[in-house]
Amino acid sequence: MTTATGTAASRPREIRAEIHHDAIDRVSRFFNATVRDCLNEIMQNSRRAGATGVAITTNAAGRITVTDDGSGIADPQSLLSFGLSDWSETTSNSEDPAGMGVYALARMRDITITSHCPATGAAWQVELDEQIFSGARAATVQPMNPADIPPGTTVAFTTNSESPYSYLEEEAKRAARFYPLPVTVNGHDAEQKDFLADCSYIEEWNGLRIGVKNQRRHYREPGINFHGVTIEDQINCHMITRRKDWQTMTDVVDAPQMELTLPARKDVVKNDFIDALQTACRRATYRAMAQSETVVEISFRQQKEAAELGVTLPTPPSRLHAWQPNMADRERMDYHPDERRNDVLADSIRVEAATEAREDLTLAMALEDSEIIRRMYSADSQMSGFVWYEEMTVLDRIETVLHMPDGSEINFFDEDRSVEDQPAEDPEGIVHQLRFRDKDGHVTWLEVEGKIALWYDEDGYEGLDYRPMIAKGQAIEVEQLTELLVDAYLTYSDDSSADSRETQTEYFRNEARQLALQTLLNEKEAISATLKAAVNTHVRHRLPSGWNAVIYLQENEPPEIELDEA
Repeated sequence: MTTATGTAASRPREIRAEIHHDAIDRVSRFFNATVRDCLNEIMQNSRRAGATGVAITTNAAGRITVTDDGSGIADPQSLLSFGLSDWSETTSNSEDPAGMGVYALARMRDITITSHCPATGAAWQVELDEQIFSGARAATVQPMNPADIPPGTTVAFTTNSESPYSYLEEEAKRAARFYPLPVTVNGHDAEQKDFLADCSYIEEWNGLRIGVKNQRRHYREPGINFHGVTIEDQINCHMITRRKDWQTMTDVVDAPQMELTLPARKDVVKNDFIDALQTACRRATYRAMAQSETVVEISFRQQKEAAELGVTLPTPPSRLHAWQPNMADRERMDYHPDERRNDVLADSIRVEAATEAREDLTLAMALEDSEIIRRMYSADSQMSGFVWYEEMTVLDRIETVLHMPDGSEINFFDEDRSVEDQPAEDPEGIVHQLRFRDKDGHVTWLEVEGKIALWYDEDGYEGLDYRPMIAKGQAIEVEQLTELLVDAYLTYSDDSSADSRETQTEYFRNEARQLALQTLLNEKEAISATLKAAVNTHVRHRLPSGWNAVIYLQENEPPEIELDEA
């Protein structure tokens, strides 16, 4: 039984690739039809034609004209032979021209191409439109007098968009920026520069120039320059060291192995050459670091990789940030700039204990007058592997133990602690237990007398719902406790309906102050302090200079105020 698809005997024995006529019908969709695409394709053809310069003019009607003094176009049919590259064998091998560039104009209007080819002695002109590009009708080639037309090619077209004149002129200038030939735009020399002009180090590799610059690459900043056509790529190298960003850029000179996606050449084809290029970019970056006037503070991994690539980089100075406690909102932390890092001495301690803000802050308060805190440094995983880093003593665990009046102990590492377990009375004492491990793995413990503990439970409940627990005999000021609570618990809401951060901070600080008052003062003292704070914040600034006021407040009665002009 046979089907509508035919018998096996009717199927072909061979199939061969071909361009279907439907592809020509859709040819206007092969390019984005932007002004930049059109200019790029025209200017690349000018360069391949051996031009010594390009002139671009624009006008208010959206008309753009590009003129070169190259070898001209020998056969006008090559314009519409999709996929036919009529360039020399040298150019074809070097750049892989696709024979599609002129189709970037397919969506433009009033396209006119005029060319004089000295090699054939012929000059001609042809007008194109979308129907001609799609093969719906033929274009008529008009012979011209070679004496009336200078050698080279002129391409003129009108944009379909209502772009202002200034936009077209700026697009022409952008297309010329890294182009290797001189360009004039509306009669003035376009500003042009070497693509690697901002690089501090440049080396050549397999027909490419690889440059290294010391700055972060901006969003959508091009990383590859193909004879003036810039490409946003993901193949260049980006490294971060302690003080600098290192970014490579690639400038194409003659690299046939670097293949660009067709037809618009806006991306790189990932092949073995690109894999090798990425390695070359990393090697170039390390060579740039090696030639730096100052020691580059690399990570151990980077030093190891550099050595594998044949580049020797010195070990960075043994410096770390002094330890500082975490805060609930990391953005509020005083992160030290690089120049404020301190030298690591023989008795320095690297802090690697996994702790929350509440634990760090209460420990820092306990250690504020201690010699040990001056030896504590924040861990930096980038330095892991260097001898000086590995030989440091490590603080790898912190436990907090409450000694209660009934003789019991509460360890804050107790996983069975629940919401209801907070004791009603303060502890007799608080002890922070610190576990240290030296370079040989030997463990020692140190006990530090604490002042305050912030209660929490293993289900994640914490914050201002819990009363801070202060060891008996420890003196803490109201503002000191208020700021501790703010640092330990304040996190900002970025919800669209949330107040500003300043307002959120003010609200939270007022709540924290109320809790601090209730914790540190008796009821009468807390009420008095609350009223004083409210008057000081909201009333005092309204009292004229030189005046005194006495305020009487009674329950369920309006306030009474006596004013006295001094």
